[in-house]
Amino acid sequence: GRRPALGDAPGAKPLEFERGSVEFRDVHFGYPSSSETPSKGGPGGGHGSHVLCGFSLKVEGGQTVGIVGESGSGKSTVARLLGRAVGAEAGQVLIDGQDVLGVRGDSVRDNVAVVLQDSALFDETLLYNIQYGREDCTEEEAMSAARSAQLGDVVTRLRGGYQTPVGERGAGLSGGQRQRVSLARALVKDAGILVLDEATSSVDSVTEAAIMRSVAPLREGRTTIVIAHRLATVMRADTIAVVHGGRVVEQGTHEELLGIAGGRYATMWGEQE
Repeated sequence: GRRPALGDAPGAKPLEFERGSVEFRDVHFGYPSSSETPSKGGPGGGHGSHVLCGFSLKVEGGQTVGIVGESGSGKSTVARLLGRAVGAEAGQVLIDGQDVLGVRGDSVRDNVAVVLQDSALFDETLLYNIQYGREDCTEEEAMSAARSAQLGDVVTRLRGGYQTPVGERGAGLSGGQRQRVSLARALVKDAGILVLDEATSSVDSVTEAAIMRSVAPLREGRTTIVIAHRLATVMRADTIAVVHGGRVVEQGTHEELLGIAGGRYATMWGEQE
């Protein structure tokens, strides 16, 4: 049966964070069939509502890994499992060798910053939404993170600057601007593991390239997992995992994957170029 995703095991200890190595070990996971499961005869279709079926991936501490695959391949579930929003039904998700379901949930969330495709923003000021990432975040730190997330120009155009209210769920901002606020929030959190789940899908490719460039120095020494549809987003990652049917089917650098004749990555690259 499914283990409780959010409750802590009795006597659970905090995560002992070391280098931020991450391992998914033969993970199986499915959503209840009522939710929007990728089972429209797509790649996950053969497994009922199972989106991950024997998913295995190792990430060294400090590495940047890209995870790519068509929609419905299960790649976004990876972020939810690592941030402990949901728990694996079988297999293990480990940080520095510790099962995330066996340690305290708050200690996992303290060390993992997840930027989702559409993160919830509060009906508060822009500054509040960025500082929410960390209780003791100063205005200077928030502004520095905003610049890294390519929000500088946006703030200049807003009449109230950082004191501008963003509206209910960030309605006063465009999708791309909301994503950049979420990214800035994750950057001030300063966690050892950064997960970007389609985090730049709503911005144009020029802005995305600028974000990836400015985030590069912030990735130094921290483990970064970039889940993306656009392959150009991850082509410079240390390693790229191609997910299909709920498991990793190819893995390597951009060049190595392009070298697999008739491979999934090479085919996707040809379609996107």
